[in-house]
Amino acid sequence: MSVEGINNSNNNAGLYVAGAGLLGAGAGAAAGYYTRPFLKDGAPTDEFVKKVNNNLVENLGEAEKKQYFDAVETIKKLDEVSNVEELKELCRNNEMLKQLAPLDKLLAEIDAIGFEKAKSDIKEGVQISLDVRDELVKDLIDSSWDKNAKKFVHNADEVTKEGFEAVKKAARSIQGKYAAIYGSIGAAVLGLGALLCCGGKKEQPQNIDA
Repeated sequence: MSVEGINNSNNNAGLYVAGAGLLGAGAGAAAGYYTRPFLKDGAPTDEFVKKVNNNLVENLGEAEKKQYFDAVETIKKLDEVSNVEELKELCRNNEMLKQLAPLDKLLAEIDAIGFEKAKSDIKEGVQISLDVRDELVKDLIDSSWDKNAKKFVHNADEVTKEGFEAVKKAARSIQGKYAAIYGSIGAAVLGLGALLCCGGKKEQPQNIDA
């Protein structure tokens, strides 16, 4: 009896591709994790500073947390203002802007220097508190980073436990994101390589006599 042999080369190629994809994902993820994407030229990236700051905000008291979010929201509203009347209306109704100066003086200043300059000056006045906070976060990161060991180390004399945990949590978050990105790239590259190496090898069907 003659039986048509089954060619397994295509199935094996699929297994090679899947295996290479997993290998690529693992190697890529490791490469992404062990890079330091939270630093650029030795300084913390804007994304890192923002994530550390967000972690710190979670531990603020309700009053401090409200002040922070009020400042962020006020900046957004100032960006949306398009004319002098909208700016004056915002000044009349925004509690944070009322703290910058007495309302009558603030409105008079807007008339005196014009819309564009007034909007810029008011925004700068609100932004200062956020900029100062960013600088403090950068100092916190710098105090937590051991340049010789190339890792974060808790310096209890300069950084609180909560501050250090905020830095570590932010760093892990960014590393995890980059590990996922590197992993998908590694899987695609090695999987394609396996397909190119194995996909073209086809054996002719064989007749097996029994």
